[in-house]
Amino acid sequence: MDGLYVAQGAFADIHGLGQLDYLAGEVGNGIVGSAAGSGPPILFDHLLSAWNATTGAVEPAFPRVIEDWQFFNGPAVAEISGDSLPEIIDSSGGYFVHAFNAAGVEPAGWPKRTGQWQTSTPSIGDINDDGHVDLVQTTRLGTLFVWQTAGATCQPDQWRKFRHDEWNTGTYGADTRRPARIEDLRFSISGTSAGFSYSKLSASSICRAK
Repeated sequence: MDGLYVAQGAFADIHGLGQLDYLAGEVGNGIVGSAAGSGPPILFDHLLSAWNATTGAVEPAFPRVIEDWQFFNGPAVAEISGDSLPEIIDSSGGYFVHAFNAAGVEPAGWPKRTGQWQTSTPSIGDINDDGHVDLVQTTRLGTLFVWQTAGATCQPDQWRKFRHDEWNTGTYGADTRRPARIEDLRFSISGTSAGFSYSKLSASSICRAK
């Protein structure tokens, strides 16, 4: 790293090629002045950086400059644009939630403005069971934002929340998804036999049954 590491990190396959990258916030690129208060003020960039996890090389499209500190949060990763490749979703003490793909480009409609500080990692999941993932972000003032995205519910599991998953393992590839939910379970009796049958699984967990 060229700067100062300040935030939670995440691992993800941002290119969709089976190669992991390490993603994290840092500060750097032009620190000047004196922390003791003498001389000019300290000026520096807040960055979202990405490194090849095998070679340590910085990804060509990174780092990306964002608005403010990322002390208590870190990036989440999921496909939210509908193009099959994941986005790195990141917030900060600034007023925006960003979504960068591997080329450093944000989808149409991004970033999203909250107008408040963010001190938490975005969370991604299908909260209304409509077949598309939603993005949830809280702010320091206690406001909860939810945006519907074009990303499909059933997609490769990347890094969907703080420390990856509901168990907070911080481990890429940890499988903590619950099994698919049956929505039309039926019980029947025929002669001396009894049994259960179903034909419909919930959209939000159907990929767990494949």
